[in-house]
Amino acid sequence: MRKIPLGVIVQYCDRLLKVEGLDDWPAAHNGLQVENRAGVSHVAAAVDGSLATARMAGEIGADLLLVHHGLFWSAKHPWVGRQFDLVETLVGSGLAVYSAHLPLDIHPVYGNNALLAKALGWRRHEPFFFDRGRNLGVRVRSRIRLEHLVDRLSAALGVEPTVLPGGHPVCRQIGIVTGGAGTEMNRAAAEGVDTFVTGEGPHWTYALAEELGINVIYGGHYATETFGVKALAKHLAEKFAIKWSFADHPTGLWGRSDWFFRSVWSVGSFQLSVAAFLVATTKLLNQRYLSTGRFSAHSISRGTWRSVQLTAFTTQPFCSRKNFISKGLVITMASSSGVNGSLMMGAMRSNRTVSGWRLIWRRIRRIRWVFLYLLPMPRILGW
Repeated sequence: MRKIPLGVIVQYCDRLLKVEGLDDWPAAHNGLQVENRAGVSHVAAAVDGSLATARMAGEIGADLLLVHHGLFWSAKHPWVGRQFDLVETLVGSGLAVYSAHLPLDIHPVYGNNALLAKALGWRRHEPFFFDRGRNLGVRVRSRIRLEHLVDRLSAALGVEPTVLPGGHPVCRQIGIVTGGAGTEMNRAAAEGVDTFVTGEGPHWTYALAEELGINVIYGGHYATETFGVKALAKHLAEKFAIKWSFADHPTGLWGRSDWFFRSVWSVGSFQLSVAAFLVATTKLLNQRYLSTGRFSAHSISRGTWRSVQLTAFTTQPFCSRKNFISKGLVITMASSSGVNGSLMMGAMRSNRTVSGWRLIWRRIRRIRWVFLYLLPMPRILGW
């Protein structure tokens, strides 16, 4: 297969991304980080440069690993243990490493921010988030309800975002900075956006979003930064007539992920109630299968979260999450617009049964929609 000299690709990427002179974090080390001697016939793109992605690239026969987060964010010496394994993998596979951090965030064509805006349906955007001598993000002027924007972001990223609903339910000025810009929420608010889309932020940013009066959506650091490396690797493959692949190694550090219930944003009065509706059949309500447990849900009213404690159940014959799901019972509930409060099911104690459906009906008639998904396996459950 045709091999392109590594230096040719490196020079092209340096010019395209304007790596020279860009003020980035000191540990970023943009540009070529590890070289090889054999040239490049296959580019593997990855968000993070690590032993795992290096092994993935080596297994598919790649010559160049193109990453957004390079190898030197933390100390890599002495070269022992896992650090030696990394060196051995890179040298043994003949794998070069090229890293582009901020250059790949801010690029107008192949940048993470521009491509995320495009994935959300916006091709026109303005510079946003001035830092380190330049604008690092993009701003979109639109009119979209918060819950619809969350749906779009979820579809674009393939994960469920975490939402900090501190502002108006209709978004008009939307700022996008991929990665970990949650701690810079003050800067975003100062530039006039009412909704800030980024990857992640710490716990205290929730209260800050309420104080600033803006909506913040965390889509996940990894998930929001897959766009740039994919686009650049595809472009290199087309220009130099070589192969490219994506080494997908997600961190899992994104949004809200719950095994038991899903939350659904309301359409009308921007209230939200989330709960698990834990009723399957009258048989399941028997005291043999019920024990008390607690989990938290939330209710949104005028942009403020209020914690609500709901009483849930676990099944005594099979307590673990894995076993519970494998035995075929999946029930979810979602309440939407017009909700005036959270569903409270009351206490279901292990030493008594629930007396009929009247109690249950009184709890559910206040909500607009209830969806029950039941996948029964009578033989396993002994029904």
